[in-house]
Amino acid sequence: MELNKLQAHLLKVKQSDWKLLAELLKEIEATEEFSTRTGLQQKNKNTFVLPAVVPAEVVFKFKRLVERMDLVPEYDWTEWKDAQLILENRENEMEGLDATALCKLFTVMIKADEFASGFLVSCFSNGAVALILKKLISEYWKEE
Repeated sequence: MELNKLQAHLLKVKQSDWKLLAELLKEIEATEEFSTRTGLQQKNKNTFVLPAVVPAEVVFKFKRLVERMDLVPEYDWTEWKDAQLILENRENEMEGLDATALCKLFTVMIKADEFASGFLVSCFSNGAVALILKKLISEYWKEE
């Protein structure tokens, strides 16, 4: 999704998709652990598998759903220097952010995770994902 088309797109997202996102939010809020960690494993004499963070299924569901709904805009996310601060100090820094900025945070989380495995999981653990979802759902979902 192009950044300049995101606001218009959000108004066109189906209510059934917002409902799916609201249901996912409930699942996120009920989840206690968003990942497991694997230890160093030796596969054979010369092959080792390094320790890794393995995201919980709810993390994969989130990523698939927001990407399918086109809530992950394309832009140069590395240039947004305040994104990390916003994600770390969630409630104070997210106050007053519009829907476009909230979706831009999804891009930061997902793209940064490609370079630093576990970053997306940390955004679940610290409550940033749930907070953004709550804000977007409250603005766009017209609960039946």
